[in-house]
Amino acid sequence: MRRQIMAWAGVTRWQPDICRHTCISNLVELRRKDAAVARECGTSEGVIYLRDPEELLRWAGLRPQ
Repeated sequence: MRRQIMAWAGVTRWQPDICRHTCISNLVELRRKDAAVARECGTSEGVIYLRDPEELLRWAGLRPQ
């Protein structure tokens, strides 16, 4: 199923810990306090951003049918 979703979304590489990354991204967007979110999630500000904005847009566009 994962391969089907990736093909549909045009994503070529599965992001390890995607659920954790999605949660952190959503918290950053909601709270607008990057340092606090990073601290709560046990990471640093420099680690919480995806390196490829295009990939983020593809993942953000996923919707259940």
